[in-house]
Amino acid sequence: MAKFILKILVFSAFFFLLFFSLFLMFPNDMLDRSYPIYRYQKETMNEISEKKTLFLGDSRVVSSIIPDKFFNSKNIGIVGSNPIESYYLLKKSLTKDHKVNTIFVSYAWKRFGLEYWPDVLIQRGAFMDFYSTNDLIEIVKVAKKIDPEFLNSFEYQDLIFAKLKFPHIIIKKIKQSLFHNGRENRRVYNKVILNKGYVNGIWGTNGCKECIPNETNYRNFELKAIYQFYFIKLIEFCNQNNIRLVYETLPFNRSASNKFNEELLSSHSAFTEKLQKKYPQNIFNDFIFFLPDSLFEDPHHMNESGALFYSKYLQDKYF
Repeated sequence: MAKFILKILVFSAFFFLLFFSLFLMFPNDMLDRSYPIYRYQKETMNEISEKKTLFLGDSRVVSSIIPDKFFNSKNIGIVGSNPIESYYLLKKSLTKDHKVNTIFVSYAWKRFGLEYWPDVLIQRGAFMDFYSTNDLIEIVKVAKKIDPEFLNSFEYQDLIFAKLKFPHIIIKKIKQSLFHNGRENRRVYNKVILNKGYVNGIWGTNGCKECIPNETNYRNFELKAIYQFYFIKLIEFCNQNNIRLVYETLPFNRSASNKFNEELLSSHSAFTEKLQKKYPQNIFNDFIFFLPDSLFEDPHHMNESGALFYSKYLQDKYF
């Protein structure tokens, strides 16, 4: 019996090491297109403190703001991210002698915290090693205290399995990708390096003719407690480091201009006004504006022409 158990243990260890090795050797080939952007931001954390201006947020920021249009800047947006990722990215990378004076922050409202996004925490943050084990423990402790509903949105073991790279997760990635993602991910990675975190043309292929963003489905702008907690920590972290934070919602496409619920827009205004009163040294802009559909590649991301237009607008308005 003991020999049988030993054989099972040896086989299990071999099985685990085999798939873990596959992951280490071929992450580009088996992970989705968010991987090269996560990878770039992890690899270039040491550059952040040398910049004057940083652009922080989710894929809307990644695709809409061109650092080369600003003096000594870097786009540190991460696909699918929310205030939790943003806070830890800055906390890990900003040094005491940093040169940053302005951080622009924006998120798609669904990512900002109008819904729970456990997949970002598990499949990206934990599995792609953006978060350390201590980071994950801290996030869980915070959630237990202020937002237990967040913990009910996923299973603890999934978080552990993702962090430890259990074979069944890697097998799932292999089935989804069939090792076909490598060429595209390398292309995206090279573009991200070249453009200092900005990348475009990887979300939409058919343009945006009369497309409607999912923000129009919401009736009230009310962040889940854990996302609001980390957004406040992000603001206060910037203040403690003498950095001006500028928050603004990126433009929507014109076809959506009459689709937004008035209560949603007024509650967003109330949200920004409250923050402006509490943190007057920063800028919280409730202005929502719309650009032609021709400047978007899908309902949530601008195309290159849109990014050029919006980057100029930001330069003229804030810098």
